[in-house]
Amino acid sequence: MRTPHLAIKTADPESFHLEVTVDNEAQQTPFNLYSDAGQLEALVEISVTPDTEVFNDLCGTRNIEYHVWEESSKSRRSTLHDMVASKPGTWSFKRKIELNEEYGNLCWSVVAVSKAADPIATVEKASGIILGQSEDFLIGIDSPIEKSGNFLKIKWRKFEEHFPSAKHNMFRLETDPSLVLYLNSSVDGLYSLLTTAKRGMRRDMKKSIFAMIKMDVWQSLISKATIDLSRALEVRRSMGDDLDLAFEDLADWQFKILRHWGPRIHFGLEGDAWRQHMIDSVRESHSAYLSIIGAIVQRDVHISSEFERVIMNQAEG
Repeated sequence: MRTPHLAIKTADPESFHLEVTVDNEAQQTPFNLYSDAGQLEALVEISVTPDTEVFNDLCGTRNIEYHVWEESSKSRRSTLHDMVASKPGTWSFKRKIELNEEYGNLCWSVVAVSKAADPIATVEKASGIILGQSEDFLIGIDSPIEKSGNFLKIKWRKFEEHFPSAKHNMFRLETDPSLVLYLNSSVDGLYSLLTTAKRGMRRDMKKSIFAMIKMDVWQSLISKATIDLSRALEVRRSMGDDLDLAFEDLADWQFKILRHWGPRIHFGLEGDAWRQHMIDSVRESHSAYLSIIGAIVQRDVHISSEFERVIMNQAEG
């Protein structure tokens, strides 16, 4: 097939009126998808509604073909896809992305090519001439929804396949052999909300959901760490050792958790003075200590203010 040539005069990218949806929701470039999501799929639809006046001026009554040009940075693949007329004046192309197979950056754009041959036409109106190219739309695959931090990784999974007994849960926390927070991609709308919401009520809802998840996760991690600290303290006490050595008996992630929250729970103390206060509190009443921690975690993640904002936006909407 002969490669189309670029016309001397071409349409502006804006005249294509490019629209891209991912799973039926309109998106803006650049857009990120998280590849660590089990069998999660994403349906991408690219459509254009070209400015007829602009393209008629370039090509007259001759037909125009519209194609999607797809380039992959990491796999070094370039593909030209045909678009079809989805409705009068609009051309579309759909492609399903398998997030456990695709990776890297996918760059999409639409090119308009004159179709009908005319041996006496000017160069701008000859067959196989590119009449214009839309702006690029970039989809980045393998971009996490938020940084994993020093001791917690975040992964997407379809719970109905990976964790059937918890298929209706929003998230699942595992601590062995490493700390992993699994988010349920089977929950209707959750993946789209947490990965795409950038403004308005959806953004506030995203932040409040993250706040709820963070509060439960922090409390679960702190509870597990302090339970093991309590056991280690008893062992050290029975051996007549310095109780502070119990911190050395904890798993690495447990010590990091307590080192992160210790100064926040026992506010105003200098250096590692929080360690002795934590030892005393855990030995006195572990359950009462967890109640105090719960209130501090809730304050720290600002969950109350986020819910207030969501409720206000819901009322205004």
